[in-house]
Amino acid sequence: MQRADREVLRSLAGRVREIADLPELQQRKERWYRHHALERGRPLVLCFPEGAWGELINGDCVLEIIMKDTHTVQNEPRRITRWVEIALEEVKRKAGE
Repeated sequence: MQRADREVLRSLAGRVREIADLPELQQRKERWYRHHALERGRPLVLCFPEGAWGELINGDCVLEIIMKDTHTVQNEPRRITRWVEIALEEVKRKAGE
């Protein structure tokens, strides 16, 4: 991996950490823990809509954004920048409602 790519990834990792620390995301994390512990609660759905976000996201939707690995960005680390931007836009949009 080139040095410039490493620097981009480190910078983006910091932004991802900031997003992950948002109170709303901590609540979602807790809901997923409860879900996996088979506790009763609001149903949770995890989906990968491949280009159909606009059709799926509305004001009453819980949005979970997960990057499992670089495959999420088509194995091109430079695409992580846009992925993080989209994630941040959605978190801010959802938090502003």
